[in-house]
Parts: sequence; structure tokens; C-alpha cells
Amino acid sequence: GHDDAPEYSIAENFDVVPKPAGWAKRPRHDNTRGKTFVHKYADEIEVMFLRGEEDSAFKMSPDIMLAELQKKYPNRYSLPSADEIRVEISKLILRSKNNRNVSRSSHEIQQRTESTTIRRRGRSSALPEKYKERIRAYVEQNRKIKPKDVVTMLNDEFKDAEGNHPEDFPATDKQIKTFTSNYKTFLKNTRG
Repeated sequence: GHDDAPEYSIAENFDVVPKPAGWAKRPRHDNTRGKTFVHKYADEIEVMFLRGEEDSAFKMSPDIMLAELQKKYPNRYSLPSADEIRVEISKLILRSKNNRNVSRSSHEIQQRTESTTIRRRGRSSALPEKYKERIRAYVEQNRKIKPKDVVTMLNDEFKDAEGNHPEDFPATDKQIKTFTSNYKTFLKNTRG
């Protein structure tokens, strides 16, 4: 206890000067963590992000991006945290969803990646527009139509005389059912 630790006897006679009111005010929302270093590495984070957008085999989590930075800069203590990298990735995703050009100049685009446009994360819908139009028409004619009935109707409509479908016809019924359900939900939410 106290007998074994000489710090207690030293602190016993130490006077603590009272602080004035307000000395411990909480910092503003954007300044709660003190100095951040993510701005120094924003370009490198963006390059790793764009590489993942180009080829999903190269997608990295914030922790993996941090590990890559630690490998590149082994003795630096000013690396951003995984949370700071996550915020930076969120900003990049938001920009890509708005289909804005993330790079600051065309020269940087060529240096960073071959592509000049940024695709959204995930894959684009495999359902061609002409099938979407027919599904919308079926659902608008009968809002209570079941997705499996839409599959049957679409199959019948797009079969040729020999019973074959066009090459771009949806490979699985699930694609048709999912789009049908989503469109029914959309109509329900927008039109009441």
C-alpha cells in the first residue's frame, strides 16, 4: 500500500492550484481528436481506393491500407489511424457515387489509374433496360402481381418460336424477382 510507495509521501505536501471555471471545455466536434495526419497520406489512400475500384481483387479495408502505409513508412509515427482512413474512404465513395472525378487534374488521373471514370462500388445491374421496362409495365398494370408470375410472363413474352431466349435475357429468375419486388416497393413508397 502507501508504505511501499514513496510517491504518496511526496504528493502529500503538494498543493494543487485550482483552475478557473471553463478550463476543461470540450473541443468543437471536428477538433476532438487533436492533430490528424490523414491529409499527408490522402493521395496514397486515394490510389489504393482507385486500384480497388478498378479491380475488386485489390480492394482493401482501412486496416489493410494502414498496414500498407506502415510497410511503406516503417518508422513514422504520424500515420493516420484506421478510423481516419475509414473516413477518407467514405469521402471517396461519396464522390464516386456522385460520379465526380476524384482526381484533381487529368495529369494525376493518368499517373494514378488508367480509367478516367470511377465506377460505383459493387457490380452494375445485369438486367437490361428492355426487361426492366416490361417488368414495370406488368407491375403498374397489377400492383399485387407476384414476382414468380412476372418471371413466367417475361419468359413467355421473350421466347422465340423454338423456345429460346435472347442472349441478354436474365440468367436467373432471382434477378427478375428482385427487380420486381424492388419496383413494387418503390411504387408503394412513392404513390401510397
